[in-house]
Amino acid sequence: MKNEERGGLARWVLFWSIAVSGTSFDLVTKSMVFSKVGPPGAPSKAVVPHILELQTSHNTGALWGFGATLPGSSRIFAGLSVIAAIVICYYLFVLGASSSRVLTVALGLIMAGAMGNCYDRLALGYVRDFVHFHVDAIGFDCAIFNFADNMLIVGAVTLVLYALRPEKSPFRHSNVVIEREFVRVGTNPDRLDFVGPLVPDPGVDDVGGENVAAEQEIVVRSQSIE
Repeated sequence: MKNEERGGLARWVLFWSIAVSGTSFDLVTKSMVFSKVGPPGAPSKAVVPHILELQTSHNTGALWGFGATLPGSSRIFAGLSVIAAIVICYYLFVLGASSSRVLTVALGLIMAGAMGNCYDRLALGYVRDFVHFHVDAIGFDCAIFNFADNMLIVGAVTLVLYALRPEKSPFRHSNVVIEREFVRVGTNPDRLDFVGPLVPDPGVDDVGGENVAAEQEIVVRSQSIE
């Protein structure tokens, strides 16, 4: 019970560390870039010429501007972010999904992204975007985004990959795995010799459980469950 409590506390700390640090990083970078570059319409600053630049933008929609034309879109998506946060916490800490480290990290990233953009929507009425990725040589131009968007995408992709992972061997979920068959020789408890399939030994005197020359047993190896 104590190990389970420590494990639950560790996952709780891991989740909120990712969520809070990710949100803080997102909000700090937004403030720094908007302070340095200026409001939307100001000249962009190239990071990698013709590929990556800092260009400020206000987004009233969701990721990549989706739903920006909806009336009251900022409040709608802010409300959805709050609902998502509640569902994530319930799923992790009430239903027990935090037993998986992968799910804890993935949902921590999603929470960070949702909280970062939700703050913008509630405090400003729009989301501050500033990363403009484009490859002029091939005519590729991605919508302007921010680090909260990146955390949302990485968390979502991780969830998809986790859901598509191959099924594990049934032995992987077993507390005990039969490994080999051995015979104990003599009285030395540390000596185990492999003898192949076990068969009854007619030469063993097992009357009253005394004078047993060889005690056959199946040796099992404990295996922890992930």
